[in-house]
Amino acid sequence: MADIKKLAWNVDEETYRNEPLLSYSMLSKFNREGFESISTLFDKIESPSLTFGSLVDTLITEPKDLINKFLIASFPKLTDAAEKAIKGIFEEFNEKYYALNKIPDEKLLDKISELRFQSNWKSTTRLNYIKDNCGEYYDLLILSKGKILVNQADYSAAEECVNALKNSDATREFFGLNFDKKERLYQLKFKGIYKNIGLKCMPDELIIDHENKTIQPVDLKTSGHPEWDFFKSFIQWGYWIQAKLYTYILQQNIDKDGELKNYKILNYKFVVVNKQTKQPLVWDYEDSTKQSDETYGINRVIQCKDWRKIAEELNHYLTSSDNKYPIGINHSKGTSNSITQYLNEQ
Repeated sequence: MADIKKLAWNVDEETYRNEPLLSYSMLSKFNREGFESISTLFDKIESPSLTFGSLVDTLITEPKDLINKFLIASFPKLTDAAEKAIKGIFEEFNEKYYALNKIPDEKLLDKISELRFQSNWKSTTRLNYIKDNCGEYYDLLILSKGKILVNQADYSAAEECVNALKNSDATREFFGLNFDKKERLYQLKFKGIYKNIGLKCMPDELIIDHENKTIQPVDLKTSGHPEWDFFKSFIQWGYWIQAKLYTYILQQNIDKDGELKNYKILNYKFVVVNKQTKQPLVWDYEDSTKQSDETYGINRVIQCKDWRKIAEELNHYLTSSDNKYPIGINHSKGTSNSITQYLNEQ
């Protein structure tokens, strides 16, 4: 039987994340935010929504890894500003002070000021707020070193999403009991290359139908929009880039294998669940294999730039010494830039 696992890049997730190859997340961020995002493309990104999505992914695809990746605990909900501040304090002091109340007030206040937490408050008010409300959270961050700290309420919500995915008529075939004898592989990692530009991907699921010689790539999304509005998230977060990029890398890898090169990669599927509505749906992207820019909408105003163009432009900035200005900007003596030209290109 053909075995796609032997083509995979067999490394742990930390190694995958740290490898400086271009990924969907980098390409989509650069596409959204442009030239100004380059300096932060390799920064670790944290947010409640990303943490929740990672939790659902783990419960579905790698439940045995839950205890190694997360610490589940009950603790009072902090404001976003307070949580950001205490994480900054933890990063500064966790090696030296095992509890928040062990940090000298002067050092703590200096750090709070540096983090600009509630800068319109008096110094004593800011200091007392952090000490009175954030000590338990700091202690839990100490306990969860090397793991992601998750509130029990969020864990329960993630379990509800997982149960919905496994029991919904629309999605149970992807994550429920396997009656069709197809091979289901979760979060395999692959490398690829395009014009000497290194690429990487980690599909949430590949469903291999050996009888019909097809490969179905699947990505699980915990969307901020209701499941029926996923097309909005698709454009907002550039998921067309993910579908096309992953399809390209998969095709490049299976072309190396005498048996798998005869398998057809099907249209990319997104399995979507929302934390509040919990009504999972499946969405197909029918243009997954196209190698061109796409335009959608009644008046064709939705522009979806092909990942190859994005990768080439980004690679130029990352590898060139001439990267102080965006491509196309005139900055030499005696030159100027056309406002009307740039407005008309928007």
